[in-house]
Amino acid sequence: MILVGSIIFSSCETPIDIDYIDFEPYAVVSVHGNTDTMVNMRLTYSRWFLSEQEFTVINNANANLLVNGTESISGFYNSADKRYYFDSYIPQSGDKLDLSVNIPDHEQITASCIVPHKPEISSFSFDTTYQYNTISQIEFVLHDNHSEDNFYMLELFYLYEDYYDSTTISMEPIYFSIDDVTLVDPMDLESMIEGDYSVYTRRFVFTDSKINGENHKIKMDINDYYWPNGGILKISALTEDEYLYLVSRERAYNNNDFFAEPVQVHTNISNGIGIFSVANTLYQSFDPNYYQ
Repeated sequence: MILVGSIIFSSCETPIDIDYIDFEPYAVVSVHGNTDTMVNMRLTYSRWFLSEQEFTVINNANANLLVNGTESISGFYNSADKRYYFDSYIPQSGDKLDLSVNIPDHEQITASCIVPHKPEISSFSFDTTYQYNTISQIEFVLHDNHSEDNFYMLELFYLYEDYYDSTTISMEPIYFSIDDVTLVDPMDLESMIEGDYSVYTRRFVFTDSKINGENHKIKMDINDYYWPNGGILKISALTEDEYLYLVSRERAYNNNDFFAEPVQVHTNISNGIGIFSVANTLYQSFDPNYYQ
């Protein structure tokens, strides 16, 4: 009986060769701009998610950036880094940007964003204590604009000298933790019940939904780290699309349950996928020797 059952079930198995699945690629637009750099765009075709091939770069498109409805900037393709650059334009706070991309035999791709205003902070402080290990803490007050919905990202970097060239200072991102019931959303129901409103990350994104128009003190804790050349705190104001993209991408990466519903990564691209956004970043440098 067992043998018969094995034969029946084995005969129902139908092998599928995934290499032959019909997959229609999308045009993927990637623009993560900032107000301190020239706007550039990576343009590729999507691929089957199990494919091991490199992404196909699109290098024959006509790209245009319209600034505030008046200034038109044509993008040029740089074969060195396989990106499109839009002349020498540097985004400014409040600029309205409209992107259009024309690829042969493809519908026109469009996207829009408005450059957010630069974040404002005060009362910045850095403190380091040396006991059994090194414990550092950054504190500052974020001044949120009450007249608009705001989206933020925090990143922290330490500075180090290049091993081969001591005159070159490089930046390396590091992890930090934040324990703030106002800013941190619990990762799951269990965390919410236990009151665990903490996060340990190299990139923390949040909204002003609970601090709208208020000044809010933010504390960042860093353990077991030395600062021989100081560090830099980056506080970026994001567009809503960039915020939704980062949050959904993180959830997609952390979605390890095979039976869970797939997470759709946010996009603001018409006739394609990807993200078109420009952030406005405040850089706060600090020297630990100065604050001690």
